[in-house]
Amino acid sequence: VHHCFVVGLVTHMAAKVQRPLGGLDAIAGGQVQETPVTSSLGKLQYQDIDMSDASAMLRMRQTEEYQKLCRELRVSVNTAVLRKLAPPSAKDSQDRPDTPASLSSRPGSPTNGSVTGAASPHDYEFENVYLGDKQLRPLAAALSVDKRLRSLSLLGVGMFDSGMVALCSILRRSPLLEILDISSNRFSTQGAQACVALAQSAPKMRQVTAKDTALDPEFAERRGLPVTVTAARLELQAVLAPRQAAIDAAEAAAAQRVAMQQLQQQQQLQQHRHEQLRQKQHMEEDSGSPMAGSQPVRPQTAGPQKRPSYGAW
Repeated sequence: VHHCFVVGLVTHMAAKVQRPLGGLDAIAGGQVQETPVTSSLGKLQYQDIDMSDASAMLRMRQTEEYQKLCRELRVSVNTAVLRKLAPPSAKDSQDRPDTPASLSSRPGSPTNGSVTGAASPHDYEFENVYLGDKQLRPLAAALSVDKRLRSLSLLGVGMFDSGMVALCSILRRSPLLEILDISSNRFSTQGAQACVALAQSAPKMRQVTAKDTALDPEFAERRGLPVTVTAARLELQAVLAPRQAAIDAAEAAAAQRVAMQQLQQQQQLQQHRHEQLRQKQHMEEDSGSPMAGSQPVRPQTAGPQKRPSYGAW
């Protein structure tokens, strides 16, 4: 009997491990509805991935990291996140030869939220995708795999203090992070202080968009938040303002250099045209043709006519 019980328990656990992970599709009326994840999302099909595409390989590593963290934290896999992180298949690249697989217009595309090319900076967007605090740690771990992460938008994802702290602590591994959008989330003092720590540790971060949050002065005044939130906001502004000013000055200097180069090109073009005109005039002088500077030949005019007499009338 003991042997049969052990065999049955092992069989049950093996079937549970092999079962596809569920996904969080909808939250309606406070009730979470879980639907099974399809094989194309829950389990990567390596034969469908273009292994020569660096962006596809990056997305595959991010998906694996996200699923691994969800298993370790006992969190259901979010199908919306999987769709955004899903690597483009080789079939999609063949169907659209003019468009790289990394630029495919799926729900997680760069303008909609995933990565562009493998060598260019990458922008991610998860606007209005409900994640909650539990999803932010595995998602941030997946995003930290990409060392060319430049901007991240998490507008209205249901993030509170614990999710904000987890996100900022993991994003410190992203050396190229510049822009972060955390608008319409409900973190408080701990989340604001974690954002300040992230800005201090990320040398290239220059912009944090935090409308309708604790870092928004109007929101903080309307909700009567403590002074610690205001102190965090002022400290964040003190960190980001010099960086943005330096970037604006560099962009202005670059625009001025471009304008000077264009002016020099125009001057060189005018000099070239004047030189061509002088050469043409010299050729006309050598061939004996009239020049523009020679004196014109005056036409011969008839002498003064005699006034007719009255008898001629």
